[in-house]
Amino acid sequence: MPSLEKTPSKILIIIIKGIGDVILTEPCAQVVKHNYPKAQLDFLVNKDGAPVLANNPYIDHVITYDRKHPVKELFRIRARKYDWVVDLSVNNPRPAMITAFCGAPVRAGARRCGHSFYAYNVKFPNNHLYESDYKLACLKHLGLTWPDEHAPLAKYYMTPQEMAFRDQTYNDLGVKDGEMIMGFYPTPRYETRRWPAGQYRETAKLLYEKYKARIFVFYGPGEEDLAKAVTHDMPSYIQLAPAAKNLGDVMALLSRLSIFIASCGGTKHMALAAGVPTVTVHTVNHADVWTPLFDPKHRAVSADVPCSPCFRGKIGCDKNLECMSNVTPQAVFEEAKKILG
Repeated sequence: MPSLEKTPSKILIIIIKGIGDVILTEPCAQVVKHNYPKAQLDFLVNKDGAPVLANNPYIDHVITYDRKHPVKELFRIRARKYDWVVDLSVNNPRPAMITAFCGAPVRAGARRCGHSFYAYNVKFPNNHLYESDYKLACLKHLGLTWPDEHAPLAKYYMTPQEMAFRDQTYNDLGVKDGEMIMGFYPTPRYETRRWPAGQYRETAKLLYEKYKARIFVFYGPGEEDLAKAVTHDMPSYIQLAPAAKNLGDVMALLSRLSIFIASCGGTKHMALAAGVPTVTVHTVNHADVWTPLFDPKHRAVSADVPCSPCFRGKIGCDKNLECMSNVTPQAVFEEAKKILG
C-alpha cells in the first residue's frame, strides 16, 4: 500500500456510470475539499452525467469521458499528472484501465471489482451502506475525515437562469405561489423496476383527495407513451410534466415539488439532489443502499417477498413481478403522509 501521508495537490475522482451514480458521488467533492481545501479536485464522468456537476463549488474541473477514443483517454488522463486517482465506478473496465495507466502514486478502487488486481494499489473494502455513505467510507479508507456519521446528501447547484425557467414555466401552467405540487416518475429504464401505471393512478387519487395538490408526471426521452398511461382519462389535476430542453432545467422543475414519488432510478436521485423529499418504490434492489433511510424526508416502500431483492436489470422475472404488484398505492400514500403531515 502506498504512503498516504503526503498531501495530494491534484485529485481525480472517476465515476463513469449513469446520471444517478454521478449524483450519489457528488458528496465526495465536499468531503475531499473539507480535508484538502487547496487541492485541485477533478471529476471524470460520461457526457450524460456532466451537467449534474455543473456549477459545483467544490469541483475544479468536470472532464467528459470520450467513449469513442478510449486509448486517447488513457494518455489524456496520464498527462494531467494526478497525485491521487480514485475510481468509484466499481467493476467497470474502462475506468479501471485509466486508473491503472494514470501514473498516480495513489490509485484507489473497490476490492470487489474484477479489475482490482492490476488497477489499484489501494483497495476499498465492501460495505452495505447507502451509496453516498459507501463512497464516504472509501474516502475514509484513504485517511479523509468527515464530522458526521453520514455523507452529506447530494446537491445540485442551480443557476439563476434555471430558477427563472422554473418559475416562468409553472406560472404559465397556472401554478400559484405556495400551491402544493407533486411529481411522479413511472418510467425507469428496466421493466423490473417499473411500478404499474395503474398503481400511480390510484396513488394520485389518494394524494389529491387529501392534499388537493397538482401532480406532474416526469419522463425521459422515448418514455412519453409510458407516462401517458398514468395521465390517460384522469382529471386535470394530474398531467405530463412540462418539457425541458436540458438536464439543468429538469432539475429546476423538480426543485419546486413538495414530494417526488418514483421507482428507484436516476430521476429519483435527481429529485433528491434538487432538495425534494422522496418516496421510492423498491423492487429488485436494496432500499437502504439506494435511499437514505436515516433521513425522514426520504422513505422507501418494498414488498415482503422472498425473491426480492434479486438485482435483476434487463433480465426478466419468473415470479410475475410480485415485488411490484404487492406494493399497494395505500402503502405509498402512507409513506407520503409521513413526510407531508
